[in-house]
Amino acid sequence: MIEKSDSGANAAGRESSSRCVKKESFDETTGILWQELDDNCDGVVDRCRVQQLNDYGEPVRTETFKDCGEAPTNCYENEYNEYGEVTAYNFDSDCDGSIDKCLTFKRNNYGHEIEIIYDKGCDGVLEKGEWHFCSTFDYDEDGLMIKQREGNCGEEPELCGDFEYNLAAGMKREKWDDECDGTVEYCWVKFSSDSPDEPDSMIDAHPNEPDSFTDKGCDGIWENCNILGDDGVIVHHFKGNEVCAKKYEELVKKNLGKRKSRR
Repeated sequence: MIEKSDSGANAAGRESSSRCVKKESFDETTGILWQELDDNCDGVVDRCRVQQLNDYGEPVRTETFKDCGEAPTNCYENEYNEYGEVTAYNFDSDCDGSIDKCLTFKRNNYGHEIEIIYDKGCDGVLEKGEWHFCSTFDYDEDGLMIKQREGNCGEEPELCGDFEYNLAAGMKREKWDDECDGTVEYCWVKFSSDSPDEPDSMIDAHPNEPDSFTDKGCDGIWENCNILGDDGVIVHHFKGNEVCAKKYEELVKKNLGKRKSRR
């Protein structure tokens, strides 16, 4: 199995990756998943990862071994709610059995994070250098997220996002204002990899996902784009408006064609 994602490319486009899984095995009896990871896909294994999975296939404990050595160099555990959503990450940075820091999450009815607390020492007390972060969301009558606001809890938001959808084309457009001062600094467009009529796959669009486009000035000029290859595994990264505009048009036509074929 090989996983590939964006790590930069030239204007003509090339295959790029941030992690390759060289080998892996799974023990169904113990629920242990073991992997060899090649972080820059240069053919050299950089680390091994061992994950303890629960009955739902979710990782509950992860141990990383630098250079695949005998002792783990980084460890953390995940906690979940009854819906399978992560409620906490507990980090044991040196794998000595003592939790060093925690990230805890509160969620709304849609499962989106509305509060994130970084607690160094996991003592329930926010001290200097720790933070209490909140996100708020607005939805339209169809349940699609149309606004997101982020910042320190109890203070004015520091990041504002507004979202628009073209369900026929399977497309979500995000506009982001870094200081919430009314000036949009950058836009992202994400195409659904599923049916254009199924908006759920577009709710959590992020840059560097396939198929996604970045417009830094929100002026209609694409800076870069990431396109999933025909093999469904490798993500191709392109730079420049000309090549990305062509890919954008191809995806719109492709999704509109899917919609017509189902009628």
